[in-house]
Amino acid sequence: MRQVFKVEMLVTRNQLITKSGPGTLVLQAPFGSAAQIQNGRLLVNGSLSGAVTVATGATLGGTGVVGGATMLDGVMAPGVGIGTFAISNQLSDGVTAVYRFELGGTNAPTDYDQLVVSDVHTLQGTLEVVVTNGYVPASGDRFNILTNSGTGGLLFGTFTSVNAPALASGLGWEVQYTGTELATLVVTGTPAAVFTPYEQWAQSITNPALRGEREDADGDGYDNLLEYSQGTDATNSADHAKLSLVRSNGQFLVLFNRV
Repeated sequence: MRQVFKVEMLVTRNQLITKSGPGTLVLQAPFGSAAQIQNGRLLVNGSLSGAVTVATGATLGGTGVVGGATMLDGVMAPGVGIGTFAISNQLSDGVTAVYRFELGGTNAPTDYDQLVVSDVHTLQGTLEVVVTNGYVPASGDRFNILTNSGTGGLLFGTFTSVNAPALASGLGWEVQYTGTELATLVVTGTPAAVFTPYEQWAQSITNPALRGEREDADGDGYDNLLEYSQGTDATNSADHAKLSLVRSNGQFLVLFNRV
């Protein structure tokens, strides 16, 4: 069972918080300490003024602020669920760094995670996207997942790779970088058309106006729907439907047609 410890007051050695075991440690109040996250997850929901080091495999997150320089070799996961996390100092990352953002809609800051850095940030590592809360990405959806604001705030580099869930046919993920201030995740492309079996069959008719069920695309006297039901070719007048249904004197007759 995963353990979660919420801390309002903490006695530290040499002003250093060390998170060494599995589970989650939650800091709720302001702390004037540095932190080393060797394992598990540290959630800063208040503030932490010292430098933070995140080891490979460990996770830093929460809805608060880190005031010291941060070195990331592990996972940065803003929020507790959906939320915004801020670093008001320099953020450096290694090649093993992972930035994990949850997307539950397109409205910030309530629907998706954001990371705000207010100093120099040279970006690398993997962008990991998690879709949640039943959200279905659509073409044109945009997410300002990482911003670098404030005096002297500069964003350099790009994500080395993107790990995101598959989208509907015709759509894709793209990261767009705006100057040195913003990284935006965008859903691009046009969704592929979804046809009914009849509509798929009728795509062979070159004139869209003749694709209707009651149209006679090849002029052979049999409408498209009848030809579809018989598996014949609506573009070839020599390929007749084998059966037809007519009404005569109040009765329906099934006619067997010679091919």
